Amino acid sequence: MYLNDWIVFGGYGSGSISDTSNRSFPWAESGLYAYPAVETSRGTYVRDTLYGSARTPFRVQTGDCGNAGLGNYLNFKGNASNANNNNCDNCDAYAFAWVYALSGAGPMFGIGSDDGVRVWLNGNLFWDNNASRGVTWDQDRTAAQGMSAGWNRILFKVHNGGGGFGGVMSLHNGGDFRAMEPSVSLQSDRYGGYSVGYEQNDWYPRIDVAAFEGLSNPQPAAAVYTNDTTINANGTASIASGCPVPLWTVLQYQWGYGISGNTNDAVVSSAGATWSHSQSGVTGHRRFHFFSVSRSGRLSTQTNGVSGGSTWADGTGGNYMDVFVDNVAPQNPSLSTVTAVGTTQINLGWAIPLDQGVNIGAGSTEDANAGGTYPTHTNHYRRGDVGVQVYRNASGIYGWGAGTSVNDTGLSANTQYTYTIAARDNTSQSRGAWANSTGAQGSTARYTLQNTPSAPTFSHCCPR
Repeated sequence: MYLNDWIVFGGYGSGSISDTSNRSFPWAESGLYAYPAVETSRGTYVRDTLYGSARTPFRVQTGDCGNAGLGNYLNFKGNASNANNNNCDNCDAYAFAWVYALSGAGPMFGIGSDDGVRVWLNGNLFWDNNASRGVTWDQDRTAAQGMSAGWNRILFKVHNGGGGFGGVMSLHNGGDFRAMEPSVSLQSDRYGGYSVGYEQNDWYPRIDVAAFEGLSNPQPAAAVYTNDTTINANGTASIASGCPVPLWTVLQYQWGYGISGNTNDAVVSSAGATWSHSQSGVTGHRRFHFFSVSRSGRLSTQTNGVSGGSTWADGTGGNYMDVFVDNVAPQNPSLSTVTAVGTTQINLGWAIPLDQGVNIGAGSTEDANAGGTYPTHTNHYRRGDVGVQVYRNASGIYGWGAGTSVNDTGLSANTQYTYTIAARDNTSQSRGAWANSTGAQGSTARYTLQNTPSAPTFSHCCPR
């Protein structure tokens, strides 16, 4: 009975089956895993790091028949060539598959190849034949190989010197090569064979965003408002219990103001099971997406083991957050009236200035944009909520408020006082403990009125 469902990738220039030139696998050949829905729409970092440029893994299903001209053979120049990436001479191709043994197994392998062949079971190289031959079934017959209970991974490497380029693999009873192996599960039915060229749905990696710019445990579409242009996030990543594919890393991508389209997927600042990310130069609206990646290249958003998917949920799928950054101070305020009305009082008046924001004109109210159909957004943000503070001789006598006048009392007669005024946005602090301030503006000096002298008193005496 054959392995008829595979994930295939390759086309690596090579001189023999033992050659590993023209490729760079992070965990070497023995550490290879494969997933048939590797995401490349936001750049090719995942694919290129794990498999190499232009070598996207793809699923190949063959039929169950013992004839080299029929479908259970992998033809790397035919049914197992994606966009001709394996249609080559003096090169290697790889086929990856999962097989399931309910309580463990010890099958013998029947292997055919054109030309050389290597096979790994759960990362252990157990067959190595640098042959030069045409492919027929069961050319090589191995000793019984121990399989663990549960899912086992098989990596099948074939080297082509020239001409035909193919391979075939079957499993046989560990004590009788002529019999089927009963301890390995058939997939669907006997025509499906022993293998599956995809992952189980619940094998996707997990990610948790613990904090995003001061917001704890944010959920998808959570929003933060700030004037901080350096945005920080952190959390953890993991693999679901029982998943046989290890965790690889954590990636992020962004879109918003100052970015032309989506950024490509990129590693966060500090990756691993505990990760963190810091992004400087953020203004206006920016959306951050975070997701973990397994060693097969499967994203935490991909909850479908065959075709991928896109699931956003903190702790399971991926997560994304919006941040709105207004780091621009309001327009400069000014004192419109500074009038001494007595010996102990000066009255002051002003207008509340308009706030300024990012990618939007000045105004008095909050205005944020992240809606519409991407990428047509303006991604602007203006906080509004402007208040002022008034100073006498650098000490505050009013603020931070939205009033437009104050009477400064309790002053000394015939004394000069100097007044300035500052404005800030988010003065209510309802968007957090931050504000953009103009600093003290203007400098207007006024004297209080002087005391009016009292009329002189005369005394008269009688004439003698």
